[in-house]
Amino acid sequence: MLGLIGRANIYAPNPRGRSTVLIKTGLRCRRTQVDRRGGATGAQRAELAALRNFLWQSDYIMPASAQIEMDGLRWNIVPNTIGAPTGPAGTVHHRHCDIIRASDG
Repeated sequence: MLGLIGRANIYAPNPRGRSTVLIKTGLRCRRTQVDRRGGATGAQRAELAALRNFLWQSDYIMPASAQIEMDGLRWNIVPNTIGAPTGPAGTVHHRHCDIIRASDG
């Protein structure tokens, strides 16, 4: 079990492109650190330090343009990182993506 012990609200962009449209509340989830082991350079380490993994319940399909709010912080989805691991029978157990802190303003 993944221990989806957090809750998040999901926002979609409004017609002007700002993420103000609340589309999901109370999504069961978990935000985790990205594994930083390996031979990363200084610049790569700084980029890795800003990244988080975001896992959520399998029955919610996350829009790629969504913004995630968890614990009072906003996070953007890193493009092309949304995934849905499956078990041997093809059942999706959870969904995940990489996220990075949204800039203020």
